[in-house]
Amino acid sequence: MNNIIKPLLIVLLSAISIVGCSEDMKIWSAQSEDWWVTFQGDGVYTIRYIGDEENVENLSYLFKTDTGLEADGNIEDLGQRNEIKTQVVTDDIISYGPILLTIEWNNKKEELTLE
Repeated sequence: MNNIIKPLLIVLLSAISIVGCSEDMKIWSAQSEDWWVTFQGDGVYTIRYIGDEENVENLSYLFKTDTGLEADGNIEDLGQRNEIKTQVVTDDIISYGPILLTIEWNNKKEELTLE
């Protein structure tokens, strides 16, 4: 009996693991002259400055989705990092469609649509 249970448990645990990991994660992205942005279905987003300015200061951003989710932030000085990477914690679906990002820095403003 024990010889049958071990292989069945291994198969069952493997199947559960595969089903849990096989869910396709949606990734929205956009790029402009100054910014490269991604927002993943697990809530992790990355905003990377790719422009020519040496200092990115007074940075503020706001993501808005069609499901009502909003994520925002303010950074006084982006410094040498040139990147923000963080996560929104939610049990809700991030978005069914595009995500709108409004970003302001160095007295400039840009809107990007992540698809």
